[in-house]
Amino acid sequence: MRKTSDLDPTIVKVAIIVVGVICAGLLPLILVTILQDIFYFSRDHIYFEAPLAAYIWGGFAILSIPIFLVIDLIAGKWNDKWGKKALGVLMTIGVVVFSLSMLLSVRSYFYFDPNGLHVNGAWTLDEHNIHWNHVEEVVKKNEKKNGTLSLKEVDFVTKNGEVYTITNNKNWSDYQYTIYDYLEKADVTITEKRIEAKS
Repeated sequence: MRKTSDLDPTIVKVAIIVVGVICAGLLPLILVTILQDIFYFSRDHIYFEAPLAAYIWGGFAILSIPIFLVIDLIAGKWNDKWGKKALGVLMTIGVVVFSLSMLLSVRSYFYFDPNGLHVNGAWTLDEHNIHWNHVEEVVKKNEKKNGTLSLKEVDFVTKNGEVYTITNNKNWSDYQYTIYDYLEKADVTITEKRIEAKS
């Protein structure tokens, strides 16, 4: 049996790089879902969803590990003075990049509750609360594909002109009528608009 000290550090780094690249595609789906459930779950939510940006940030966070290891391998080959101290500085920067990316990933979400729509975008740590009575209009955008007209997305237009777009998916399909009920109680105008399908 080989001792851990007998392992070539280059082989270990290459193995971590390969595993990191493979995991960057799937692991964010699992990590973001679990972490958001831990931090934000509430029975008051009508529904809670992480946008694509959350998973992109999570993938970047995981990819940052192999990226910094590749930088270390290349720098070590080109510069004989590259050593443990330089690796330590590089790994410290890597931990900061990983942590910030994961934070932005987990903090990227939107949800509906009885009070309205709550959004935390991909580039901010502040949650925007849009109460039902602050919504000016809701625009249901329908798209015609293969001869069938179907809902593509819904724009929530606030009274100060901000627009929040929710993509039609299973969550929206399951809970849209509950949300429309809250909007109707707040006397929000709901309109429909036909948009051209992108070819």
